[in-house]
Amino acid sequence: MKEYLAHSAKGNIPAQSYQEHSVKTTAYAKKNAKETAAYAAVDGASLISAVSTAAALHDLGKLYEENQGVLSGEKGKKLPEPHEDAGVAFIKKNSPSLIAEVLVASHHDGLPNLIGEELRGENYFRDKDQNVRKRTDKEVEKLGQIHQNLTGIPSDFTKDKIEVQGELGVFLRLALSCLCAGDYRDTARYYRNNFSQCKSTLLRAKERLQQLECYLEERKISEGKWNRKFFDICQTSEMQAPIVSCGSFEREGKNEMLLVYLLRQAERNKLRRIFVVLPDTNAVLRMTERLRKALVLPGESPETVVAGVCRHGTYRKGESGFAEGEHWKTPVIVSTARIFFETLSANKPWILCKLHCLSGSAILIDEMYETLPNKLLKVTWHWMQVLSREWGCRWVVSSNSSVKFWEFLDMIQELKDDRVSRTVVPELLPKEFIKEYIDYESQKVEFVWENTPLSCQKLTEKVTTAPGPCLLVMSTIHNAAVMEEKLKSCFNDEAQKHVFYLPSECNAEDTERIMGTVKKWSQSENTNWVLVTDVGTGIENGLFFQTVFHEVTSSASLFQAASAIGKKDGKTKVRICSFSMQDDSRLKKNSKWKDSFYVLRRYFQRAGSIARTEATNMAKAEWRCGVTLDQAEKLYLEEMNRAFPYVQKEYHLSLEEASKQV
Repeated sequence: MKEYLAHSAKGNIPAQSYQEHSVKTTAYAKKNAKETAAYAAVDGASLISAVSTAAALHDLGKLYEENQGVLSGEKGKKLPEPHEDAGVAFIKKNSPSLIAEVLVASHHDGLPNLIGEELRGENYFRDKDQNVRKRTDKEVEKLGQIHQNLTGIPSDFTKDKIEVQGELGVFLRLALSCLCAGDYRDTARYYRNNFSQCKSTLLRAKERLQQLECYLEERKISEGKWNRKFFDICQTSEMQAPIVSCGSFEREGKNEMLLVYLLRQAERNKLRRIFVVLPDTNAVLRMTERLRKALVLPGESPETVVAGVCRHGTYRKGESGFAEGEHWKTPVIVSTARIFFETLSANKPWILCKLHCLSGSAILIDEMYETLPNKLLKVTWHWMQVLSREWGCRWVVSSNSSVKFWEFLDMIQELKDDRVSRTVVPELLPKEFIKEYIDYESQKVEFVWENTPLSCQKLTEKVTTAPGPCLLVMSTIHNAAVMEEKLKSCFNDEAQKHVFYLPSECNAEDTERIMGTVKKWSQSENTNWVLVTDVGTGIENGLFFQTVFHEVTSSASLFQAASAIGKKDGKTKVRICSFSMQDDSRLKKNSKWKDSFYVLRRYFQRAGSIARTEATNMAKAEWRCGVTLDQAEKLYLEEMNRAFPYVQKEYHLSLEEASKQV
């Protein structure tokens, strides 16, 4: 029998046969689907059936003689005939399943706009070129017969319809993830890209919980009045809600202590992974290092247990290796918010191919409201609800700012009756604890408002004469750089203030070096220094400042700054001054903070200060002022219309957009 090929030769590696690739891809994809479906409340069987059918036939069009000529190395380098259309046509004719059809059609170009496909009539999910469709219709039976002779039609290839009872958008993303991860895995395996053949490391939640508790005790992270109370709550909470909030509290080691709660949830619900989602790359690298010390059991390699993920992984043939962490295969994943949330929104296979690993996971989202642009909150909250309701996920939404954004998402007019908006999210911390801690915090911090916009010169004078050490937070990276240069030009000798500069775009190595120096100064008796940064920079908890100057951004970032700073004594309040800048050609204004400025000014003028208990109302007022409502509504409705390319295009986090946090 003639040998048909699926992939061409590369270097010393011969061409891969169609039979091998089809069979192994089907096996890998079906395994992915079964592992994902194990946590499904509905649609588990539909997921397995759709993925198995699509995986078996995804490369059917490669059997065209013209394509075989290229794969064998006899002709050209690019396949002359689009190979997706044949699989779609075969399924449409032999086992009508819209789900399997869209998976085959999307396994290279990504999920389409489903309404747009409906308007194409009987040609939905087929190639847009009429000549390609005619050629396929003429030869699809022949191709199917060759496929059957080589591999056998899959045993679960059924005439029954594959129906989806739950939310279709999340289902399709998970299904495409299962298919493409199987496809990419076999390709990586065949081309020997160091794909791990060993058994994946398991979560072993009970054992890691014991290891973590010992780590926290040994390093005295759980000591002190507030940390001990918080640690006890995480150890004993019986809360079973799929999404819980943990706001109004910020101390060093908070996220590690929250992992105690998450591991208990994982043990109780037999979950398979833990995710920790942090605002920026530097926070991910720091947390990854700490968790590798806290969670790795004897005999394990740290890299196979805890992975820090700061980029989308790849299975491309040219890559020299395969990182399991980048594809969410390790039991503990520490990810940047950008990578995590862009994966939820994606339509492209090379981004989506790790999403199926999320089912049956416990996820800690740190500073979600402060990290995501407001227009993304509604649709993101929808995905979180679906994943918890239908795919076994458990969430903790942690925030220093105390903004409960889900309470005002129903402000979007078209969505007031949506069940997602009315979801009640319980607070992990008891009311008594929150009240006591907020009272303690209010004694530590004094918020003040600078009525008159400041010039660069006037701001420099205020910073240089204020009680130190000082923290200066500017609204943009550019403005922070301007002020750093301005402050340094004022100091000429060692007796004057030292200026440290930490921009959000700083790489991990430089950040570690700068923060190491700042920590030493923070712990010393010398108060004659200032740290200049921007709102995109994550400031580690426990640094000591006496005065904070915060250019107006959002109320949430202001509360977060207040939570992050520490004090050396319990007598003098830390003074946090909110200010705006005069028009200056050297500075860049960020118009997105205009509404926040008016809201903060109104609160300060009315009460003379601001209180953490007003955080949600202030954030709600900021929403009312701007165009965010329309933008959030449009993105959500496009998701409901299954406009997958539009959602991926509009859902993105750049440094500037993901800069509500401090």
